[in-house]
Amino acid sequence: MRKTDKDELEMVQTTAPISPGSSGGGLFDAEGRLVGITTALLRDSQNLNFAVPANWIVELAARGQANLDKRNAPVAVAAASPALPPVSTAPAGPMAPVPTAPPPAATAAPTGPALDPTAPLRVGDALEYTVTDRFTNLRNTVVYRVDQVQGDRVVFNQGGLIATIKGEVVSLTNPLAGEMDNATPPGGWGKANLQVGQGWQLRYQGNEALGSKRSYDLKAVVVGESEMRMGGVAFKAVQIRYTGWVTLPNSRMTLGSPISGTFKATAWYATEFGRPIRFESEVYVQANRTRSKEVVEFTRVVRAN
Repeated sequence: MRKTDKDELEMVQTTAPISPGSSGGGLFDAEGRLVGITTALLRDSQNLNFAVPANWIVELAARGQANLDKRNAPVAVAAASPALPPVSTAPAGPMAPVPTAPPPAATAAPTGPALDPTAPLRVGDALEYTVTDRFTNLRNTVVYRVDQVQGDRVVFNQGGLIATIKGEVVSLTNPLAGEMDNATPPGGWGKANLQVGQGWQLRYQGNEALGSKRSYDLKAVVVGESEMRMGGVAFKAVQIRYTGWVTLPNSRMTLGSPISGTFKATAWYATEFGRPIRFESEVYVQANRTRSKEVVEFTRVVRAN
């Protein structure tokens, strides 16, 4: 993994062989998840190859437009410095006040839907989250951009995610935010009118986009409620703890038998927002040494101009 000075993931480095002419192909991890798009190989580099991060796919339009804007932007002309007041030659008295510049005019704090994540989403708006791998401390930004609003349905990322205007997940075919997306239960990680102490059982099939169906057997319990600040905005959130088992399907590694492991997660679900604003997860399957430990945090809502 290569990151920029701003701690953003810039390039995925791999020793997987890339044939000439195969640039643009997918780079997948051992779990079958898309992690990058192959871009280049270097001669005499002992099979050192590169891929751009997979999350760039949903950012291509915005990145391309930003580059076009930079290319077409006019050269700014520096504003002339304001003329200085003439220097007085008259002798000043011992208590003469020293002239000072007038204070700058106060700037009003921005207001409106840009600072209110609960305001209705419009086409062009985007939800931004940060995913952190707790084993490597690598961070990745994922974006859910609104393409269509159809009645009470909001379509993100060309149909990769469809949710109701209240945040309930209708379908998720392009998981981006690690286990928060991979293991999303029917409807999502929370619901309305939750009370501390309330619990329920979940048995469901995981996201089919992984190429294989995982099944989950989880117990959910509301363990608390609090006010949290995420992305500079205060949310009222309920804390929901999920514990149980995840079962992986048949594989060559397990000689054709399914294998199970532990699943633990805690979701801070903002009821007015209708979505998790923080999600911690840990998965461990001893039989094939599958292990993940992540935290996903809401960053901001980017409003369309």
